[in-house]
Amino acid sequence: MLTILRFLLSKSGWLALSFLAIVAFLALWNELPAKVRDWKSQAESAEQVAALLTNGRPAFEQTMQSAIRDADGDIRRLRQTSRVELERVQRDIERQRQSARARVLDDKAIAWAAATGGSEKIVASIRAKYVELPLLDRTASFIQARRDNLDIGAARLQFNQDVAAYNRRLAERNQWQRQASSQIGWTICRRAPRTG
Repeated sequence: MLTILRFLLSKSGWLALSFLAIVAFLALWNELPAKVRDWKSQAESAEQVAALLTNGRPAFEQTMQSAIRDADGDIRRLRQTSRVELERVQRDIERQRQSARARVLDDKAIAWAAATGGSEKIVASIRAKYVELPLLDRTASFIQARRDNLDIGAARLQFNQDVAAYNRRLAERNQWQRQASSQIGWTICRRAPRTG
């Protein structure tokens, strides 16, 4: 009996671990059919989402082409806008950028959306990441270039105005100098004592 007790005590850790493993396995086994059903449902949802995305590709490409045309039209209009209008458009672009970034999903969120049938979220994420954000960045770059051109134009205009003002003052000085030179020949000027 003592030998059996020693044997059980020496193996008690192994027996306890084995017992816990059996209990955990049985607990999981009871939930396993429900988990398999969930996994099957998620797989079916993912297949449906994949089919929807594949079938929706032509519509997505048309939406993308329309967005590109709209962005090109915006840039054409911005070529003639004022600095104030550029500031307003820049603020609007930043709001649109934040909205687009909020719709971009990471890999885990895309997997979850596919498993739960959220094809709209996936399409919105793809549109935001690959269409909207690059077009907004392009428009923002154009606005910055337009601002730089306006700054250069304003500096050039200021320079031209400064040169014109200088030339006017120079012409006035030359006119005064000619008047002074012509007055020296007057008889009253020849009689006046010269100082200096």
